[in-house]
Amino acid sequence: MNPTFPVIFLAAAILRLIAAIWNTGFLALDDYYIFSFSVPAQAMTADPPDNFFFSLRSPLVRILMDGLSLGAFKLGFTDPLNQIRFIYVFFGLYSLAGVYYTYKLIKLTSQERTANIALLLASFHFLLPYVSTRAMIENLSAPFLMIAAYSVTVYYLQNKKIFLVIAVFAIALASLFRFQAGSVILVPLVIIFIRKNYSDLIHFGYASLFSFFVTGGIDFFLRGEFHGTLLKYIQYNLSHSNEYGVSPFYTYFLLMIAVTIPPVLLSRFKNFSFINIYKPLFPALLMFIVFVLLHSAVPHKEERFLIPVFYLFLALISPLYEEAFKKSWRKLLFISLNLILLCLITFFPFQQNTTGIVRFYHTHTELNSLFIYKDSLGHFPVAYAYRSPVSFHFVKESVPVNLPVGEKESSTKTNKWIDDKEQIQTMNCKATIAVREDYLPNFPLSYKKIAVFESSFPEKILLIINPKANKRRGAIHLFIPEGCP
Repeated sequence: MNPTFPVIFLAAAILRLIAAIWNTGFLALDDYYIFSFSVPAQAMTADPPDNFFFSLRSPLVRILMDGLSLGAFKLGFTDPLNQIRFIYVFFGLYSLAGVYYTYKLIKLTSQERTANIALLLASFHFLLPYVSTRAMIENLSAPFLMIAAYSVTVYYLQNKKIFLVIAVFAIALASLFRFQAGSVILVPLVIIFIRKNYSDLIHFGYASLFSFFVTGGIDFFLRGEFHGTLLKYIQYNLSHSNEYGVSPFYTYFLLMIAVTIPPVLLSRFKNFSFINIYKPLFPALLMFIVFVLLHSAVPHKEERFLIPVFYLFLALISPLYEEAFKKSWRKLLFISLNLILLCLITFFPFQQNTTGIVRFYHTHTELNSLFIYKDSLGHFPVAYAYRSPVSFHFVKESVPVNLPVGEKESSTKTNKWIDDKEQIQTMNCKATIAVREDYLPNFPLSYKKIAVFESSFPEKILLIINPKANKRRGAIHLFIPEGCP
């Protein structure tokens, strides 16, 4: 074993733990929803709710979130924020399997130096310490796809049949969480034909059938339908995928270029032998290509959809980085920009303005109502608090979005529209009104400001760059009527 491996691997683990504990924000509503019905554990529903969001995901996701939340509670973490941290710590430690197999894959075919670069990329790429700790189904899928890529490559190079079986099982486990990951099952099949090991089709067939019945059996046991969740997911996406936005075919290719930190890899690579480097990595490369092409063919695209193969992507481009780093300016540029971006993303919580309000209500249990001026507050992530229900009132011209998020005892269903903004004068001292910063100039002054919830530094930068698209990231001011204590 490379003597530097334990040091880098331990540093990767520590950085992920820091990101999990320090950065308590969430990336988007999708990763918030994953744990929103499980946290706080004290308000968890007894049975999985008949909820549209979870009906399109494996029931194992909800079971896992419930188990982590309850585990944190049993350990004495009664504050929901600490239960969320516990979940993030799990995801961070879980992601280390992806780091390990990134190193193992490149170690199969390259020198130690290249493997170390792959290890460093998987450990400290500016996106990974933060993104890998968020509660996303893509993060649950990613380590299994790396195991599959490693295993099918071992089979390709060493003709060890057990690794063909492991690759099939790993792909099946990856597809339990992110169904599209199952598309790469074509790769082991192609490798069998390339190697002309036709007798191995029997092993492939048995492993595939076993995986098919086990994954379908989980659905049948928990939901009463054999592969019912998968079928429902396919039907829904065929009918509604375009409703969530359509992006060009080349979107993911531009994204992949962006995360390499251009212009570090913008080179002709004159003395670089692509054939010698990538021929032994052909199965892993094919797996990545199949995954990206199939996702690119789907009109609706999101950046998080590439997370399952992000470790694989870093592994595959590590030889290019090794070649590029022969120029000191490229190495210096990459290290500098990656360090800056790593700090900005890892240590500054996203959604800080909205989670700040929820935490304020968690502490100030004497408050029972929240008025929202226009669209000042787009969502109220109730999982960050445990308290009696809060009633929401939307002032004229407001556009409520996902309020409240999650149905549990700590949320409420008593939303009320205020037709005339002057009626907010009827507020009592148990209510506050949230006003986003850009609305302050037109907001009545007969209120007393009690708190301001700022967005994080990176979000402020996004607000400056594109104010129109990032209004929701503005600071939110909280007021109470004059005369209240």
